[in-house]
Amino acid sequence: MKFVVTGPLADKNLGDYAMFVNNIYDLGELHEFSVFHYSGEFIKQLDNDYFDDFNCKFTEVEINKSFYTKPSLINRLLRKALLMIDIKLPPTVKIPVSSEILARVKNLKEVENLVLASDALIVSGGGYFNQLWFEWYRRDDLFKILVPILVAKKFNKKIFFTANGFGPFDESDKYFCDFFGMIPDAYLGVRDKVLSKVYLNRLGVADSNIVNIPDDLFIINEKLSTKKHSIEDLNCENYIVLEFYYGLDWAKKNLNIIRKFVSDMWDRYQYHVVYMSFDYTPVSNFLRDNISNDNFKVITTDDYLKVEDALYVIKNAKAVLCNRYHALVLSLQNEIPVINIMKEVYDYRYYYNKNAGVLRNTFDGLTFDEDIFLKIGAEETFVWFSNNLEKIIKEQAELYTTSNYLENKEKLAVDRKKYFGLIQSLDIE
Repeated sequence: MKFVVTGPLADKNLGDYAMFVNNIYDLGELHEFSVFHYSGEFIKQLDNDYFDDFNCKFTEVEINKSFYTKPSLINRLLRKALLMIDIKLPPTVKIPVSSEILARVKNLKEVENLVLASDALIVSGGGYFNQLWFEWYRRDDLFKILVPILVAKKFNKKIFFTANGFGPFDESDKYFCDFFGMIPDAYLGVRDKVLSKVYLNRLGVADSNIVNIPDDLFIINEKLSTKKHSIEDLNCENYIVLEFYYGLDWAKKNLNIIRKFVSDMWDRYQYHVVYMSFDYTPVSNFLRDNISNDNFKVITTDDYLKVEDALYVIKNAKAVLCNRYHALVLSLQNEIPVINIMKEVYDYRYYYNKNAGVLRNTFDGLTFDEDIFLKIGAEETFVWFSNNLEKIIKEQAELYTTSNYLENKEKLAVDRKKYFGLIQSLDIE
């Protein structure tokens, strides 16, 4: 079959590109894939690293005029001042219709021809249907992702969303209500049972369009999971993985907290600490240069963190302390004790939705306290983790050894396989 694919697959962040890679591996080598993206250089790397055995053609969606207008300095200062007294002004972002978006696509004819020649469109998973991507500088990337969907609707092609998180929409509901209203026959794969369905229902999406499936990286293709890693010998058997993506200023301000955490892991538990970023950050070099403990290591990569490398490091760890949602996902699938520090994006709804979502899928049928996995406040959590590591490992291990955990993983794998079977069925007409 011939598929066209769209999604946030051109970001070097493992949490974005890896879902797309896993989806292609699960769909298999017998199909042809025309993949739309918004970053050519990284796509070339992905193609070289993962798709030698696949028939993949990559096409960048190009626009001739940006949809994003940076707010003026006066506007930003005014909004910040009003926020200090609990007044939030609604955004003044224009709501475009489909014809406006398509009119700005420089290579629209090329996109149309590829979609027209396909059997179906696949919208790869992630968390980009929300207020954040609609309002901020990622707006152009969002609309480039949406262009193939709008074209597929134009030609009455079947549209399959793999496991996405939806919302919160807030003011962007004006646009997304129109968008989802235009694709009433699409299958919407939803990765959580927390808020995504609630948000979609508010936009008028029917329950019959919603399919509950696990996150696109929760069940990893065997060929991908057994791919040889490139991590140099860590020279330590017992270690904690530390992952966060707070900025350099935060790392500098809290350097002593991180240093104490590294020391505590060794002094109390004889555990090394391995820092691993899911995306490029100057924090890696900063920590390497400023934490001299022999029991502290920083994972270095050629250019981006590969799936097989992240898997190798996480599945051999004693525990994980992280920011990223997919560090939580990889830990849960490999039965590794994990604490996720939720990051505030406007508020905590976006991260809570997906983090609590994967926890409830993983431990469905069990009574458990989300507080033993999810935390708010990085500085406090570093201290709490140091003081409670043995309890964390014990309580989470009890959940991992239950029959429910194993049965849930099997059920989620079946749900994904069944949905991918639907996508590949020959009677999708």
